[in-house]
Amino acid sequence: MFAKRLLHKALHHQGGGGAAAAASDVPQMDAHIALHYGVPYTASLLAFDPVQRLLAVATLDGRIKLFGGDNIEGLLISPKSVPYKFLQFIQNQGLLVAISNENEIQVWNLEFRQLFYSSQWDVNITAFAVIEGTFMMYLGDENGLLSVLKYDVDDGKLQKMPYNVPIQSVAEADGISLLDPQPIVGILPQPDTFGTRVLIAFEKGLLVLWDVSEDCAICVRGFGDLHMKGQVTDARRDAGEDQLDNTTEESEEEREICSLCWASKGGSIVAVGYITGDILLWDTTTRSSRQGKQSDVSSNVVKLQLASGNRRLPVIILHWSAGSAVDIHKGGHLFVYGGDDMGSEEVLTKFCGRQNATPLVSGNMKWPLTGGVPSEMSLNEDHVVERIYIAGYQDGSVRIWDATFPVLMPMFVLDGKVADVNLDGANASVSSLAFSTANMTLAVGTTSGLIRIYALREHTGGSSFHFVSESKQEVHVVHHGRGFHCHVAFMASNSPVQSLVYSASGEVLAAGYQNGQVAMFDTSQLSIMFAGDCASGTNSPVVSLSISSVAVYTENADQSKKGSPQSEKLLREVLLSLTKDARITLLDSTTGVMINSHILDHKQTSAVSMYVIDEASDQKQTQLSEEKSPSQGQTGKERNDLDKGQAHVVDKHPKSATQLSHNGGSDSLLLVCFEDVLILYSLASLSQGSGKHLHKTKLAKPCCWTAVFKNMDGRTCGLILAYQTGTIELRSVPDLAIVAECSLMSLLRWSYKTGMDKSTSASNGQIALANGSEFAIISLMSSENEFRIPESLPCLHDKVLAAAAEAAINFSNDQRRKNPAAGILGGIIKGIKGKAEEHAEMKGIISAQTPSELLESIFLKGSFVQPSAPSPDDPIEELSIAFCIDFRVFRADDIDIDDEVPLAPASSSTSHMNKKTTVEEERAKLFEGSSDGDKPRMRTPQEILTKYKFGGDAAAAAAHAKDKLMQRQEKLERISQQTAELQNGAENFASLAQELAKTMENKKWWKL
Repeated sequence: MFAKRLLHKALHHQGGGGAAAAASDVPQMDAHIALHYGVPYTASLLAFDPVQRLLAVATLDGRIKLFGGDNIEGLLISPKSVPYKFLQFIQNQGLLVAISNENEIQVWNLEFRQLFYSSQWDVNITAFAVIEGTFMMYLGDENGLLSVLKYDVDDGKLQKMPYNVPIQSVAEADGISLLDPQPIVGILPQPDTFGTRVLIAFEKGLLVLWDVSEDCAICVRGFGDLHMKGQVTDARRDAGEDQLDNTTEESEEEREICSLCWASKGGSIVAVGYITGDILLWDTTTRSSRQGKQSDVSSNVVKLQLASGNRRLPVIILHWSAGSAVDIHKGGHLFVYGGDDMGSEEVLTKFCGRQNATPLVSGNMKWPLTGGVPSEMSLNEDHVVERIYIAGYQDGSVRIWDATFPVLMPMFVLDGKVADVNLDGANASVSSLAFSTANMTLAVGTTSGLIRIYALREHTGGSSFHFVSESKQEVHVVHHGRGFHCHVAFMASNSPVQSLVYSASGEVLAAGYQNGQVAMFDTSQLSIMFAGDCASGTNSPVVSLSISSVAVYTENADQSKKGSPQSEKLLREVLLSLTKDARITLLDSTTGVMINSHILDHKQTSAVSMYVIDEASDQKQTQLSEEKSPSQGQTGKERNDLDKGQAHVVDKHPKSATQLSHNGGSDSLLLVCFEDVLILYSLASLSQGSGKHLHKTKLAKPCCWTAVFKNMDGRTCGLILAYQTGTIELRSVPDLAIVAECSLMSLLRWSYKTGMDKSTSASNGQIALANGSEFAIISLMSSENEFRIPESLPCLHDKVLAAAAEAAINFSNDQRRKNPAAGILGGIIKGIKGKAEEHAEMKGIISAQTPSELLESIFLKGSFVQPSAPSPDDPIEELSIAFCIDFRVFRADDIDIDDEVPLAPASSSTSHMNKKTTVEEERAKLFEGSSDGDKPRMRTPQEILTKYKFGGDAAAAAAHAKDKLMQRQEKLERISQQTAELQNGAENFASLAQELAKTMENKKWWKL
């Protein structure tokens, strides 16, 4: 039996110690997710790959959901259930980078759907951005340090580059006074700069546009620019906004940045959202510095304000969308979330660059997600439909998908309305479903009591529709198009339908209602066989139905011959009905005459389900009411209101049409499941009025849903229990012993919600369940692979598309290398000094580099503004450093011999050269003492130092050499002192932890 095989496997996973294990040490099921669809209910972040056209959604529980085209979806589950705070694609490479709240950096490979690399960062990461077209990424931390990482594809690891930009260097270069380090809250690589320019946003409002090739600040902006004494911006007057606060003593909180994005195609304007609810549009085209602040900064900023209240929500999200391709420099839309008055409804607001703005979603707009490649198996048009999934919705419609492979393919949409017929209750919510594989008919029950029958056989042209009730029968001639349509509707009660079950032949349908009534319908004769109460005086809802056959002895039978079942007993078709108050009722399935009815257990008031177990027959087919009941907690949302989900295997050899009964024989058992107990009865004894049970097992947790599954020969071999704690348990039948268990939280990161049991079903060891807008199929049989995974899985990374896009990018780069005068490459080549042939050689070297290679070479050099400590054994430290920085070909007139070579950014060399004497003066000094005006006299280094640096005084030159030695000794002492300070700082780790805890306590509520 399958249960024994699963038990043996579970014990094997425990290393053979299961026999001596305690009762609480239940073996874990090796279950896996066969299929997952929908948006996770804890979604928090989005990322988009514009080349592969894939959308990634990160969640608060450590999951990442991927969406492509043609219903292609994928689910990645992190080992830790920790929220993500950053998520970005490495575009067109099939790689996804995610950073958790615990500062763990993860790199996911989409082709293999696996976590390829993870690394724990030692400080709190506050900003992150992947550089487009490269494997490199910027990372900002809480100390204001900008770092650079690179993902090595060959090694599969993240590497930290030498380059970094500390906030202290930015502040010193621009004359900004900082009392404490400020966290970096935003990083935006500037478009069309190959990643060499990046906008760095600090928490207290400072914005710096940094050029990594020149290692300097191109532009500095900040909220404080608006509060210069007596200044009112013209942009504010043009926009009709209220007067800006001119107070210079503004609190730190009012300058805090919450969100930012580029608001132009070329990166000339940046939109910044603040905690006060303000939105400022900053112009970054003009160079500026806090050291030389101009009197008029109004031309650099425009203020937007969504609400006029004093207390407004922070601007949480900003996103800019470009305008049409015709007007490149005009238009565009700025989407804003937040900024409204406190207490107002949270909405998404759109600012338009032009008055004739288009609506949010155009009617002709195509779905932008087309990524992924379907498997070859699913593309085969001749494949046989082996499994379908049926779902009912609150608008009365029913949808059917092909679930043969792990990609749900839509097949049919069945509308609740009937053409040309005014049917009451047609739009009522679907409350129950039943499907018969014998004659391919689908029964749909609704909350209005209406039951619609669909024959899943295509009809063309005109046909008839029958409406059958207890009082009348109507026939309507309707004109249907191609497809499946409702051909009959039954109305036996106005109460919501709770349970539906077909007979084995599919010709008889039983229905149970919320008011305790039951009804039988003949779907072949289109008539109501009977309808009425299960028992007088009860209105408890029907929770489960079953059509079975029990042994009934005739009155004239010879009692001495009871041992011969073939001659003494008759099989009688009965309808078993179980109500929520634990009442079991047996009715004649033809006449509706009550055979027996009594309460199984007076202590139980919460029955869940029942199952008829016949070990002597392999032709049984028990259906549960829970497999057909919908979720009723999602009103008004069609997509999210899965009322019922079932997975059925289409039988290639349907049962005989003459067989009506599900079970038969005197050895049939009835298993009744309650919330806290499982009870096993003899079906024959119940039919004779005896309520004595055969076996009773108490449950440690409240049960909310159950199902049975069979082995290959059709025998019931296991019972599946789902508890309100989210645990799924497998028990053997009929001894009801625990075999193994698993958890929804560990598998899907789901927690149990009220009503989830009503949208859960099971078939052949697979559980289909819905949770809000999510749907999943869990396979409990790891040894069997009915979905044929991984061969049938779609690929999330299109290699053909990636190769084509890579070829197009390489061609574009080749064209740019042929004409490098424009752009950043031309700017670098233009700055190289040297002879004509040397200049041409250097130009060829740089032109041969791709933008990614050039950027990597910059990051490998380290930071210019904060070089590492020089080696005391290096006699030419200044010259070697200057050479490594600028990569210039030096000439004699380029060397400036001085006490200290300033380690300033490359851009400062321009101002330094302006302070030199004129070219004519330098030429006169160079040719001094030479008889030939064209050839200068060769001088020794000592002569050059003595003449130009010390005015010909040899004693001064010697004193200078001595001073250099003393300075070197002082440097070594400072290094030793710094080493001791670092050692002392390591011992104060406890105080650092307290400061970190204090920082988290002061974190703003909207950032939690």
